[in-house]
Parts: sequence; structure tokens; C-alpha cells
Amino acid sequence: MRQLDLMLAVLLLAFFSLSSATFGQGTISDGAVSYSFKVVPENEFDNGDLFVEGVDHLFESSWYFRLGSDGFETRLRLPDTESYVDNVATLSWNDIDFTGRVDATLTITIMELSAGLGTMLMEEFEVTNTGTTLAINLYGYSDLDLTEDETDDQAVSLPSPTQMSVFDTTTIMLFEGLAADAFQVTETQLPGTLRDFLADGVADDLNNTGLPFGPGDWEGAYQWSTSLGAASSFTAVKITALEPLLIFADGFESGDTLMWE
Repeated sequence: MRQLDLMLAVLLLAFFSLSSATFGQGTISDGAVSYSFKVVPENEFDNGDLFVEGVDHLFESSWYFRLGSDGFETRLRLPDTESYVDNVATLSWNDIDFTGRVDATLTITIMELSAGLGTMLMEEFEVTNTGTTLAINLYGYSDLDLTEDETDDQAVSLPSPTQMSVFDTTTIMLFEGLAADAFQVTETQLPGTLRDFLADGVADDLNNTGLPFGPGDWEGAYQWSTSLGAASSFTAVKITALEPLLIFADGFESGDTLMWE
């Protein structure tokens, strides 16, 4: 009996370890830009590539969540279903943490806005409450290594509190969480990283710190906090856009020309 219990424990540990990372097994593209999930990540976190004209600017893009009175954040496990059609990926989860409370869909769209003029990666994370009224916190996390260099990235805040500009000597990225409630930026090579913060086993809220940043190895996240009634849904939107952009830089949706670049 003890041997069977040990074998079961090992199998369960292996299952949850494999399910701890958000990545699929496909690629979406538009023109000279593409976004790929790594089939077998080089490590637990190196889960994706954002290629613009042959240059990879992304190390990791992940989503975390905290439900109800849970005392910790959870990183999305492997999707139950996944689809890659042209420039859109759709990943779905039935019961995201096996507690019977929430289903989810992550829709990822890559767009080459105009050849050589801009690229937009948009992630729409929709959660649906399948039980009773529930408090929900969502975290959209990214680790950018612009121009495939993790040592020289900088970041500054933009007029909107849900936007920041991440840049090195040759590349500028807009990083945005539409209508997010909080943000945080840290250095991935030093103690106290966001990645560790969201995996520390306690309930955490982002604290609107870390800007201006760099130069260094940038990582950033946005947090959305809401309460959902039964059968209600909420969508968090994270945007990573390579500039210059000949469109709005205020979320692409307001039509307010005051924040054009």
C-alpha cells in the first residue's frame, strides 16, 4: 500500500508540474510577424516567441489567476483544447483549476499593421463563472527581451496608467493592460521578481511600482480585479505592440487623438 501511495504521489506531482505552464503547440502569423508557443519549452518559463522580421522579442507570456478566498495565485495549466487559424489562436479550459468554479478562453491575435511600421499582439483572456458569485483576480504577465537581448531593456510610464513603453536602442514596445486595476515591473535577474511573487503561495496584489526601469532584464504585469455573478463573464486584455504605430496608442479603441504618437 505504501508503495502504491508513493507511486500515486509521484504521478500527481508530475501531472501538476507539466500543467503549470501556459503554452500550446502552434504558431499564428500575419505577414512578416508571428507568435509561437514552444512545444517543449527550453525551461519552465521560456514559453513563446514573438518574431518580427526574423527577430524574437519575447521570452515569456503567461496568465495567472486567484479565485474567491484562495490564498495564492495559480498559473494557467495546459489548455484542454487549442486552435490555430491564420493569425488567431484560441485556447480553452474547462474548469481552469479543477474546482468547478471557472471556465476560460484565451484568444491571441497577431497583426502586422503595415509592413515595417508596426506589429500588435493582443491577448484576450475571458473567464466565465460557472458557480455562485465569485471574486476574481487576473494577472497578465510578460517577459520581453527586445532584440533578443535581456540586458538593455528600459521602460517608462505613459500618460495612461495602464500603459508603458518598453524599449532598447533599436526597438520600442507598447505594453498595455486595458482598464487594468494595477501594474508592477521588476528585474528578472534580481531577487523579488514578479515571477517569484506570483508563485510564492500567498495572495498578492500588484502595487504600481517599478517605473522608470532599466536598463536591465524587464518583466511586467497587469492585474484586473472583479466580482462575477453566476454565469457571468469578464475579459482581461493585454496588448504588446511594436512601434512606431500609425494608429492610436491609447488602447486602440478610444478615438481620442490626444494620445496619438
